Amino acid sequence: DVEVYFEEPPTTDRHGRWVWAHWAEKGSWSGESCGRSPQFTPLDVSGHTRFMLEEVDGEQKIVQQVVYRTFSDWELALQ
Repeated sequence: DVEVYFEEPPTTDRHGRWVWAHWAEKGSWSGESCGRSPQFTPLDVSGHTRFMLEEVDGEQKIVQQVVYRTFSDWELALQ
């Protein structure tokens, strides 16, 4: 049960090729997932995604993507 929202509105570089989006997720781990029982711990994850756009066949396509983010207790339990 998670809400995802932008911490900052998505922006582009001055050439419009790279897009940056700062986002966050808030909620709780309330259901079984990947065989792990819920711990009902808060999910508080944030990060930023950047991607490069190029025109391919007349449409903008993502050609490169980078994601930096924190991890939830659920994700750490899978390691």
